[in-house]
Parts: sequence; C-alpha cells; structure tokens
Amino acid sequence: MDKKKAQYFARLSGGSLGRACSWAELEKDDAKLHQTAISLVKELADSEYTDALVLADKFLKASRETGKLWSKLSPKISTSDITRKARKTYIEIIISALSDCLALKTGAGKKIINFEIEKELKKMSERWTAEELCSRISAAFWTLQTVDWSVNEKLIFPQLLLKILNSAKMEVLQY
Repeated sequence: MDKKKAQYFARLSGGSLGRACSWAELEKDDAKLHQTAISLVKELADSEYTDALVLADKFLKASRETGKLWSKLSPKISTSDITRKARKTYIEIIISALSDCLALKTGAGKKIINFEIEKELKKMSERWTAEELCSRISAAFWTLQTVDWSVNEKLIFPQLLLKILNSAKMEVLQY
C-alpha cells in the first residue's frame, strides 16, 4: 500500500490500529475504499441541497459494495454486523470531511484527514460558520449511533445528507 493511503487510513481511524488495519486489508483486496472515499468527499464538497438524495444513493451503494467484500474476507462474522460496519465507515468518512472543514475554518492547526483534497474542503468550509459545521458534525455522530438501532438502511444517508447540505436560510425556516 502506498504512503498516502496508509496515512489516510491511519488518520481516519483516529489512532485505532485495528480499524486502520481492517480498512487496509480491504484496500489490499482491491476494495478501492480510499479512492471511493476521496471521490465521495469531493462530491460532497461540491454538492448542494438538491444533490443530497443522489449523493446519498452513492454512499449507500458504496457501503453495500464494501460490505460485500468484507463478508468475503470475514465469512465467520454475521452479514448484518458487517453491513453495519460498512455503513459506519462511510458515515465516519463524512464526519472526517466535516471535521476537516471545521479545522480549516478555525485554523486549528491539526493535520486534516482528507489531505489530498484540502482545496475542495476549504471551499466547502466557506459555506458554513464554525457553529453550523459543529451542528452538522453532531448530526453525523447521531446518525452513526442510529446504525446500531437497525433503522431502514435506505434512510440513513438521505437523512444525514439532507441535514448537512441544508442551507442556513432553510434552517431558519424549520420549525
């Protein structure tokens, strides 16, 4: 595995060697998790509210593909556990993009996770205030918890991306 991919997975894992190795194992078996993650985060950075459902479908399909590959690598683990793990991975990827935006916005000086697309993330960070980014990160962490509640998988990503891509003007109109 090249250095950029290893660095990405290490940062995405938040220091968890087990998670980083799990993702690296997937990558080794040609899952293209890194390429898919970077591509989806780039698309998220360029998306508007009207793109949320199309983008949600892409995240759902990517998580299903990752889950299928993980099932082949870990046949002793239940399919539902692997499916949840794959969904959580893609929600963590969304969280990483939003956290990077917050770091870039506030000048926190931390090393960003999605360092390969810093330019796109800077542009994305200009769309919201630091408080709005925190709200979106909070919504993503809440969604991460809902995966364990056996909610309808088709509702996870649309609900999250509609909240994230919501404009400030629309938030004022919500009741």
